[in-house]
Amino acid sequence: MALVLILGYMTTQVSGGLFYEEILYHILDGLRSNKNFFGLMKIFHHIGSPKFLIPLVGLVLAYSLYKKKKTFALGLFLATAGSAIFNFLTKITFKRLRPLDYMLIKEVTPSFPSGHAMTNTCLYLFLAYYYSRKVNPEKKKEAYTLAIIFSAIMGFSRIYMGVHYPTDVLAGFLSGYFFYGLIVYILEKKKIENRR
Repeated sequence: MALVLILGYMTTQVSGGLFYEEILYHILDGLRSNKNFFGLMKIFHHIGSPKFLIPLVGLVLAYSLYKKKKTFALGLFLATAGSAIFNFLTKITFKRLRPLDYMLIKEVTPSFPSGHAMTNTCLYLFLAYYYSRKVNPEKKKEAYTLAIIFSAIMGFSRIYMGVHYPTDVLAGFLSGYFFYGLIVYILEKKKIENRR
């Protein structure tokens, strides 16, 4: 989190990208003009958006509570609502402008950090943790590998669409990982207390 806050502060001291990160958009020019790849990235954009996640997570939460899966429901709530609230607070604190010259789709909120990268990274890692608690190490490794791959694609889609600087996505990954660690700590502590 210290690195996220340092990056956030650095964005307030410059206009545009840090470390010449706009170069990446030019490197991706060929892919950014490819209609098929654009369509694929737009799917990931939609899957990671609040318009998709809020109804889906709401239904899963309701079903989990109905089935009395309270640990899962708590973790899912923290992974989505908790990280989204922190993301909102961070955005309004640093108020970084998006890379307007490179945007392929419209976004109006501040740029730092990437909400898609943060919320989805936290969510995927939590799901990997929850569903691999009682499996062998090899299966656990597969679950976390999938979580990391999907998180990486989600982050890349935000850069590809030109709605985030790479440092926004990096901060999203770091924040998502931080929240994931916090959730695991809370759930493990709760598990120990329940045994007493």
